[in-house]
Amino acid sequence: MLDTQLVANGYSATAPNSPSRPGFIFIGWDADITRITENTTIKPAFVEPIDARALRGELRSLPANPDIPNGIVAYDDGSTTIYVPFSHEIDGHVWFFGKPDIEYYLKANPKGFNDIADGQWWTDAIMFAAERGVYQGFADGSFNPNGLVTRAQFATVLTRLIMADHSAYTTRVFADVTPGAWYSQQIAWTYVNGIVEGVGGNRFNPNGYVTRQQMAVMINRFVNLFELDLLDKGNPDPIKDAASVAAWATEAVSAMRRYGIITGMDGAFVPQGNSTRAQVATVLQRLVVSAIEEAARISG
Repeated sequence: MLDTQLVANGYSATAPNSPSRPGFIFIGWDADITRITENTTIKPAFVEPIDARALRGELRSLPANPDIPNGIVAYDDGSTTIYVPFSHEIDGHVWFFGKPDIEYYLKANPKGFNDIADGQWWTDAIMFAAERGVYQGFADGSFNPNGLVTRAQFATVLTRLIMADHSAYTTRVFADVTPGAWYSQQIAWTYVNGIVEGVGGNRFNPNGYVTRQQMAVMINRFVNLFELDLLDKGNPDPIKDAASVAAWATEAVSAMRRYGIITGMDGAFVPQGNSTRAQVATVLQRLVVSAIEEAARISG
């Protein structure tokens, strides 16, 4: 049954009640109703729920190959080589999360950036993330390690980390995330799957810089969604700015510190602080290594 509304030119329509469809998730409407300028028909958009454990895959391993130093677990998808982000070498084997019906192999994927040199504190983490396809550089050959990371960029790297297919997520889920923007599908995917939230008023603030406590919450939700076990490093020393951590972020900040994924800065967590691209690369490397090492330990 059609629901009709009469709206003055240039004004917003009222969104209909969210529909349901067995076995699917409603993610929004296929047209922008915030400014109606002509007769418009909108249709609901649905996606199938993800199977998080299947998307992550199960623990597998390949023998390390001395002829392929720093070999990354990879597989062929038609004419494209796909590199597996969750892969890490332990004692002569490269352990990774993979699927049973894919043939994997090791392949080098060396990267270089004109502003990253050997011996810098960030080099290993940046190369780790770039070689696995989680991070990319810029057209001028730079990486910009000191550049700050936006909320849209962080949502994007999380989708790359789990190799998510977000192609069906084309509907507007926030008023300030325009469908077709380079980050729109990534934000929609992470939002629908409970990893990110908005900032209020149906806004996501995609170009705002992600704060350290927001990053902790997003990673903690990612870890829980994909059932990642992490190496427990024990209770860390108290932070001197614990009272500044928002109540909604306290649990996540505590978890990320306990697992050594996001550590303090001179005895403080700096929850409202922003993170550079180099710092985020370090966090991603810690997450991958912790998850793979703990999975390998549990497997015996």
